Amino acid sequence: MSVLSRLKISQKLPLALLGMAMTVGVGIGIAGYMIGLSTVQVQREQAMTASLSSARDRVHDYFAMVEGDLRLFTQRAETIDAVEKLTRSYNELKSGLGDKAAEQFQKTFVFNNPDQSKRWLMDTSGA
Repeated sequence: MSVLSRLKISQKLPLALLGMAMTVGVGIGIAGYMIGLSTVQVQREQAMTASLSSARDRVHDYFAMVEGDLRLFTQRAETIDAVEKLTRSYNELKSGLGDKAAEQFQKTFVFNNPDQSKRWLMDTSGA
């Protein structure tokens, strides 16, 4: 004989109600967990989207600032003059050396540079 068959109806009814209440409680707990999990996922996606949007805007602003600086710099007379002189010098060097002009530039300004750590400061080859 099972334990339930020995109990009176007055004892079985509260046990049945308790079992149903526990089943409902577990169901509500699982549903709450799932809802919370989906809410956290949505918030995580929103935070990531906001972060990416902010980073994209910062990069865009940076490049817009650089573009503005470049436009101003290229309109300066000194810049135009320097580019024209460099082009003229390169064309003269190229006409004298042919295809070996790039190699000559590298040899003179890169490999034979006395201060390898500050190559950009060298403005004359000394030749």
